Amino acid sequence: MIAETTSKPVVIVIHGIAGDLAWRKLVPALFSLFRSDALPQRFAIVGLDSKPLSNEDLLGQLHDGVQRFSAAGSIPDEAWPSFASHLQSVRGDLTDAASYGELAHRLSEMEQSWGSPADQIFYLAVPPALIEPIVARLHGAGLANQRPNNRVVVEKPFGHDLTSARNLNRALTQAFGEGQIFRIDH
Repeated sequence: MIAETTSKPVVIVIHGIAGDLAWRKLVPALFSLFRSDALPQRFAIVGLDSKPLSNEDLLGQLHDGVQRFSAAGSIPDEAWPSFASHLQSVRGDLTDAASYGELAHRLSEMEQSWGSPADQIFYLAVPPALIEPIVARLHGAGLANQRPNNRVVVEKPFGHDLTSARNLNRALTQAFGEGQIFRIDH
């Protein structure tokens, strides 16, 4: 189990937290990991999205997704509040540098409160056209290859032809080292 062998904090930043992929797949899977004690004790899930949802509305939407799609089955009364206490959201334009300044500040505050640097995973649950500007903003905010334990996960069709796939790969490798990039194509 990760929780028993790893004491280093982990922050998972989901770009597009209010979207379908996070609702149906990502957050239910993270909830299942939480319920099976497979996440470290010090972890956070930070959602970055431009949709105008209040924190309460976002938590309600994510709770609904966990109830419907979690492999853990029904949610015990005490489980959701405990899991939800690890969820935060940052509302902002996914292509604006100011949003990433706010994100970097929030992540820094978490690390200070934990007294330890965190491994950070940036999951891009966004349309393919947003991937290049997002990785450029992550790099500009000092959240990419400047921190070798950080990772980026790209889950989308990886380009629409060879040229666009190469352009996307070039953008990713300018911001992150090859060992930091995880590509999921479908």
